[in-house]
Amino acid sequence: MKPLRLLALLIAVLIGLWAYFQPRQSTPASSHAPKSDALADAGSESETSRASDPAPAPELANEVAAPAPTESPAATWTLQGLALSTVDQAGIAGLKVTLSHPAGAAHAATSSVSDGLGAFVFELDERHWKRGDVRLASVHDAASGARRFQGLVRLDPNFAISIQALTGVRGRVLTSLAPRDPRLDVVFWRAPQRASREWTYVARTATDTTGWFECDLALAQSVDLLRVDIALDGVHCASFDTPVEALRSPSGVELRVELGELRLSVADENGAAVVGAELRIAAWGGSPDNFPPVAATDARGQIMLRLPPAHYEFALGKAGHCSRVEFVEIAPQPVELELQLARLGEEHELFGVVVDERGEPVPAAFVAVGPRTQIDELGAAGTHGVRTDEFGNFRLRSCSSQELELTAFHRDFGLSTPLLVTPDGTRLVVALARRGKVQIDVLTDPLPGPFRDGECDYVLVPQAGGESVFGVADTLPFEVDELLVGDYDVFVVLPGLDGCAEGFVRVEAARTAQALIPARRAHWISGRVLDAQGSALPDLRVRAFARWPAAAAQALSWGTTLGDGSFRIFCDAGEAELLLEDLNGELLRQQVREGEALELRTP
Repeated sequence: MKPLRLLALLIAVLIGLWAYFQPRQSTPASSHAPKSDALADAGSESETSRASDPAPAPELANEVAAPAPTESPAATWTLQGLALSTVDQAGIAGLKVTLSHPAGAAHAATSSVSDGLGAFVFELDERHWKRGDVRLASVHDAASGARRFQGLVRLDPNFAISIQALTGVRGRVLTSLAPRDPRLDVVFWRAPQRASREWTYVARTATDTTGWFECDLALAQSVDLLRVDIALDGVHCASFDTPVEALRSPSGVELRVELGELRLSVADENGAAVVGAELRIAAWGGSPDNFPPVAATDARGQIMLRLPPAHYEFALGKAGHCSRVEFVEIAPQPVELELQLARLGEEHELFGVVVDERGEPVPAAFVAVGPRTQIDELGAAGTHGVRTDEFGNFRLRSCSSQELELTAFHRDFGLSTPLLVTPDGTRLVVALARRGKVQIDVLTDPLPGPFRDGECDYVLVPQAGGESVFGVADTLPFEVDELLVGDYDVFVVLPGLDGCAEGFVRVEAARTAQALIPARRAHWISGRVLDAQGSALPDLRVRAFARWPAAAAQALSWGTTLGDGSFRIFCDAGEAELLLEDLNGELLRQQVREGEALELRTP
């Protein structure tokens, strides 16, 4: 009987459970169920009824048709700014302001033209533009399109851009040619400052048929010297370091340029004219804009160039031919040269392999061979290149009247150390060291106020020794690529914020390392330099050495004295050792403090 009782009890439990759950299965969906699930169920029922009824009830159709999802408009915020004159802080009307985004032109923001008070307004997308970000700004005259400012600004409520007053400059270029078209190009450059060791482009204009030029330049008050380059048909003719005061005078400056001619004839070993041979030529000690002009031989194998008298180096080359590197002195009288370019043969073959630091072959590396020249850019005229195969091997032909220089490049490694080579049948091994890239951002929140001038200078000092990497950034964060693998100390100066920053970054092979370093207040040492009689001494180099290593201080903590002997230079601490130098070396060393009224007297 006991098994029967247990069986009956089990049946009763099962019947009770079934009775308990059965009503819940037939109950409509709870009001707490997700709305999407309810719509899905309704949709299923709708499809069933649609199969049996050709005309469904309107109510059911409306219930099933869910509204199409619409993307909500991007939230924006308003940034108001001012364009102010550096002279009297008055607003400047008629300026068009553009903000650039690191993601590219797609997110560039252009304001309306500044009004009579110098005010302009941006409506910025919150997804791409954040309050407090540092971005590149460009300011142009809306009417003429002339650029008035380009530099870093911070997007905060007191956003303002200081615009330099325009300085009118004028002058006349006199040449040994009759003053006629083609007109001469006139290019203005500003002297290097801090980490930038290159001259900074200011503006470009051209002479009229009488040789006269005139234009307006946006110059900081501290700029009292400009380099003026003169070029004819793209060929650099002369450079003049000219005081701004002279350029501003009503009569302007008078610049004299003597011109000579180079007449070149090129033939092969059979005496046939070589057509399309490339010529690159440059004078010793040229200007910052002295990129060698590129010319090519015509149908008669000839080239004629007008050049100022000077000592020149030039390279001449054509694919399938040996290249030539020559030196020539150009005088006011025409100089005529006849050169021969022989064809390449099997005896001029170079071959080898490109490997990494572990000795593994590097496929798809670009190998270039060209003549070794004293002026680096010239060798391109006779350079030939080829890519390595899947095993890192390369083979090409090259020869020159000078030594041959071979380099290899790969995007994951950068450029190899130049290697002097000779086509003598020796298998070449070219080593590449892996390189990486860094992205450096500066946390500027601790520094009050907007940027005043938009400069950002940086130096990366390798901890293991070697050459430092320096430059000027036009945005934050900024990137530096092709760095050797290793640890670097990072130093940044933000003059427009009276700020500086220092930090550390580790460069890894074929990767982009990121570093965020906080900014702090910078220090500035200012004063005047006089001689023993109390006369001002311009164009002297002033350096400040404090806590930062010498490599960083030499690149960032320096300046030159102006026409009245005054100077103002960055320093990473309030107390430093000041070094005064001229072209012959050290003049004076002295301990100084920020805020002192310095008047330095040279011996």
